[in-house]
Amino acid sequence: MTIGIYKITEITTGKCYIGQSKNIEGRWKDHHKRFPPQLFNYEILVSCDKIELDLYEKEFIAHFDSHRNGFNKTIGGSGIKVTDPHPETIQKVSESMKAWHAERWSQGIPDALTKMRNDYEEERQQEFIDFFKDEIEEVHNNVQGDDDDDVDEWDDETILTMMGYD
Repeated sequence: MTIGIYKITEITTGKCYIGQSKNIEGRWKDHHKRFPPQLFNYEILVSCDKIELDLYEKEFIAHFDSHRNGFNKTIGGSGIKVTDPHPETIQKVSESMKAWHAERWSQGIPDALTKMRNDYEEERQQEFIDFFKDEIEEVHNNVQGDDDDDVDEWDDETILTMMGYD
C-alpha cells in the first residue's frame, strides 16, 4: 500500500492524469474503467507522507500541465474545485444561474414553498396543542381537585393563549 502521487498517461496522445492516494495500488483498480491498462501507462511519481499529498499533487499537475492539457479537472489538492476562471466564463455562469433561478421562481416555487411551510407549521402547532391540552388538563384537575373534562371544551386559541402564544 503506497501513499503518494501517481501518473496515468494515455499511450497514443501523451495526455496524463495526476492523482493522489493513501493506497495507490487500490486506487488504480478504480481507474481501470476510465483508463484501461492496455491504453494507459501507470506510474508512481513519488511516495510521501499523507500531509504532503496536496502539495505534491499541485506541483505535478502544474509540471505536466495536466489540468489544461490533460485529464485533471482541477489544479489539484483536496477540495479545490475552481481554477482561475476567465472573466467571461464567470459572466456566462452567472447569467445562466440567474436565468435558471428566474425560471424556477416564475413557475410558482415560492408559492409552493410557502404552502409547504404553512402546512408544516399548522401540523406542528396542532401536535403542540394536543400535547399541551393533556398537560393543562392534568394541572387544571390537580388545582381544581376534580376530574372534569372541561379542558376538552377549550378551543385551540385558548390553549395557545394559556401557553403564552397569543
